[in-house]
Amino acid sequence: MNARLRRTPLFLALLLAGCTLPNVGMPAPSATSPARQVMLPNVGMGVPPAGSVPASAPTRPVSAAATAVAALPGLAFCAHNADFKPAAPACNTPSVTFEPGVARVNGVFAVAGWPGTRLSGRWYRDGQPLADPANAKTRALCWEGAPAALGFTASGAQFVSLSATALGVATLPPGVYRFELYVDDTLTRSAGFVVGTPGALPPNVDTLLAPSRAGRPAACAR
Repeated sequence: MNARLRRTPLFLALLLAGCTLPNVGMPAPSATSPARQVMLPNVGMGVPPAGSVPASAPTRPVSAAATAVAALPGLAFCAHNADFKPAAPACNTPSVTFEPGVARVNGVFAVAGWPGTRLSGRWYRDGQPLADPANAKTRALCWEGAPAALGFTASGAQFVSLSATALGVATLPPGVYRFELYVDDTLTRSAGFVVGTPGALPPNVDTLLAPSRAGRPAACAR
């Protein structure tokens, strides 16, 4: 062997000799390196209607605040568009985050039948109950009554909506929104969504998405 190579450390000698070092202990690189996605937790989203959520939609629990409602059925939320049919409500691309500027969000769910005779619906923003204006002709933010009187069918797909019009503004203000549905004063569904950019979300977003109570709903403001 050449005298210069005898005095050269082994790995340099191999390089000088044209050899390739094995990738000892180095895992083979992945064929693709997908970008890491940041997902909001689907707190309280439950099981939406069949076919309304893509099979690959990820979900994950986030905190103890959501544990108590993890088993509650929820709603699939979609931004309103011209294709939405109230007689056959569907949400094909559900989301829990909406960009600023959205004017109406529909929440779709399905029931085999109502386990009671009286429904109560409550909308919240940032943990605070929303109230209909005193002069409102119809109640959209806080309501109660028999299913048929409120426009619900006896079974099948149902929907609720939150519109900027009900709040007296052009678009939904940024914030964390939550809907609660009670049947005979028992909380049966709870789900929420966020309007705004991810960087502007409050640190306690998961707590704001969790129900504030599990018993009788708060009375609607008159």
